[in-house]
Amino acid sequence: MESSAAGDGEASAASIAENIARRLRVTDAVAVWTEGRLFFLLIDAEMTHLPTIVERLTTHLSGWSAGGSSYPRTAARAEDMLGQAAAMLTRAREEGGNRLYVAS
Repeated sequence: MESSAAGDGEASAASIAENIARRLRVTDAVAVWTEGRLFFLLIDAEMTHLPTIVERLTTHLSGWSAGGSSYPRTAARAEDMLGQAAAMLTRAREEGGNRLYVAS
């Protein structure tokens, strides 16, 4: 996930990650990869629930974009999942943001 809020001084990626981490389950994880980009690992999250999860996590953000991948449905290796998620994030950003795309 990428938030433009982290790039304009409103909030740092680290503070956004801390805020989101409080809303995740103990089995999930969030990490700052680069400034403005956060990565989530949602263990056993149903694909059909992703829009609701993202909506809950982005309630206080503006200008966000998100891309996702699913093991083993769309990729079997971590590198492939990361590549798919990054490609979907780029697509979401290019198509106006405030949306989630997941590899299929």
